[in-house]
Amino acid sequence: MRHQAQTLRRLAAVRQARSAEGQGCRVVAVTSGKGGVGKTNVAGNLAVALTQRGLRVLVVDGDLGMADLNLVYGIAPRLTLLDVLAGRCTISEVLARGPAGVYVLPACAASFRMANLSDTELQQMWAAIAQLEGAFDIMVIDTGAGIGATSMTFAAAADQPVLVVTPEPSSIADGYAVAKVLSSRLGVKRLWVLPNQVSSAREAHHTFRRLATLVGRFLDLSLVQLGHVPMDQAVAAAVRAGRPFQLDAPDGPAARGLRGVAQRLCSDSSTQARSGMVLFFHRCIEMHGGAV
Repeated sequence: MRHQAQTLRRLAAVRQARSAEGQGCRVVAVTSGKGGVGKTNVAGNLAVALTQRGLRVLVVDGDLGMADLNLVYGIAPRLTLLDVLAGRCTISEVLARGPAGVYVLPACAASFRMANLSDTELQQMWAAIAQLEGAFDIMVIDTGAGIGATSMTFAAAADQPVLVVTPEPSSIADGYAVAKVLSSRLGVKRLWVLPNQVSSAREAHHTFRRLATLVGRFLDLSLVQLGHVPMDQAVAAAVRAGRPFQLDAPDGPAARGLRGVAQRLCSDSSTQARSGMVLFFHRCIEMHGGAV
């Protein structure tokens, strides 16, 4: 508890010192109820689409022990967040340059140690990332799949939590589990839903309505459909090549769909007052432990 109080005071001091710099960055957390729905691909390509709009974008690999985001970008980071925690480098030094000018904050692939950080280490990591306040317009977090405490904390604390679902019944069911945790345990009132790998706009709407029906029956939570991402053969080819499909196939249906998603995220009137990194991680520390 003493370390948590110290971390909160340090974050408050950073926020106060930088409050004169203007509005903080928007925080978008991309999450899913299960693996295999394309969450990481969506997060990585969404970051590229946002960068193409002229924004300074930081994408954070929030799946701390698996770290697949580097595969989407085809990069091999020399340093990771584990190096920051070990005191081997600063948070600025660990930033990697990705495609189209995106900056990446890499986690550590296949690391049991990184996947099981203590509360104190999580707080240290969050406080370190908050030092980047003012350097970016948008931070996109690729959370781990499922309802783990860290993933749900990231989603609940974000300005815009985005839930990726596919038409599969298991994805809808697991998406509802995420919505239930965010609403019932963490007090989230608004959740953006992104149907992925859909055959048409009609199937996207049907997928959204199936989830919305469940949520409306049991939860006090507002769902917003955030466009959709169609099935696209170029996606698999881009993944194999280690390139974002947003760059490899910019005129394809998936890339066009994500450009629409980027536009909606930026223009959404409910989140014009962006919280910034410091307040985001302040909320993470206060929420952590109540997610499961």
